[in-house]
Amino acid sequence: MSLLELEASVLQSTATKEIKFLSNVLHAPVDVDDHVDSEVERNDTVDISAVIENFRQTISDLDMDDHDRTDIELMRWLKARSMDLNKAEDMLRTSVKWRTDNGISNILEWKPPQHLINEFPFQICGFDNDGDQFGVVTYSKWNIEDFIASVYINKGVDHIRYFWQCLEIVKKCMRANTTELKTIQSGVVIIDMDGLAISQFASREVVEIVLEATRQYEANYPGMLKKAIVVNTPKVFTVLYQLIRPFLSEDTAACVDVYGYYDDWRGTLRELMSVDQLPSRFGGANTTVKPYHPSHGYLVTVPVFEEIENSKLKPVNVPAGQKLDVPFNITEVNAKLMWAFRTDDYDITFGVFYTPANSGDETEVVDFCRVDSHVLTQRGSLVCEQAGQYTVRFDNTSSWIRPKCVYYITQCSQQPN
Repeated sequence: MSLLELEASVLQSTATKEIKFLSNVLHAPVDVDDHVDSEVERNDTVDISAVIENFRQTISDLDMDDHDRTDIELMRWLKARSMDLNKAEDMLRTSVKWRTDNGISNILEWKPPQHLINEFPFQICGFDNDGDQFGVVTYSKWNIEDFIASVYINKGVDHIRYFWQCLEIVKKCMRANTTELKTIQSGVVIIDMDGLAISQFASREVVEIVLEATRQYEANYPGMLKKAIVVNTPKVFTVLYQLIRPFLSEDTAACVDVYGYYDDWRGTLRELMSVDQLPSRFGGANTTVKPYHPSHGYLVTVPVFEEIENSKLKPVNVPAGQKLDVPFNITEVNAKLMWAFRTDDYDITFGVFYTPANSGDETEVVDFCRVDSHVLTQRGSLVCEQAGQYTVRFDNTSSWIRPKCVYYITQCSQQPN
């Protein structure tokens, strides 16, 4: 048996032992009506327009805005119940009551605990090649000990509520970015599992929250998911996904692609969307996609980068085990830093850091991560909201043998001293 086979066997055995206790959670019966395949059978005798209009009349008493009564929105519920008018009506009425009971109409005004924002950052990055919205959700910062403690205190209510809020933000963005030429009904989400351990998955509390979130998504947000690309998954995730899979509708399950750490998911992502919008850590060329903040609003701004000739890039050798820092002393608030760089043959770790003038504490302001600079010229910009020192860093400390040749250019809008 090879070392890789031995490792896989050990992980499989460990995962099996860790998740045995979950069987009681997962033995609950599944209502077939809640998991019907929403693939609509072709039937030339069915007048879809008439079905939608009939549906609109049957739910005319519900408290819904005009947008939620449009043909496109009503079709979400009909498709989720295979065009069965009665089942679609039951589903929609139940969802409207759920929204009322849980105050969903006001949930965007709720301020979630800061630790949730820190542990579950999400980014609305831009649009895929079809013009549909795409974003990123990161789970690697999840503090499982604090989460389990919160379950005992308030049954994980804040986590579930934060999940609802994120879905409502995505809905708002889809509506705000819809145009006469393109109606945005669904989106692509990249789910990053990098850094998660077996203990974070093999927990009764985690599984119960995940299952509850899955049920609520299926019942209240049909058709929002175009594609979910789960990347950097540990081997145990495959086992756990098979347990969660029965709670997904056929449509949702068909939208989910799972990739391990060493799979070629970066190439897949580059085929789905513009590399100028795809974050660098996922194989793109955009180094400065920020986590969503309410101040961003709902209109998605697509980055526009100036083309830079290779002759303008300055070559610098970064030895193995070392780093190159390019510092900027910023005295003008809202000065803009810009950069572009590439490397020969191999990737490099990149980030931007901020140090206040009166402190030596360094803060990461641009995601510090490995980027495919040997594949694509990486670009980005940063508005310096505070005075102090900003350091553009090319880090090769992860390499013990290989030096990296970095070709880069940096610019600052601040007037020189």
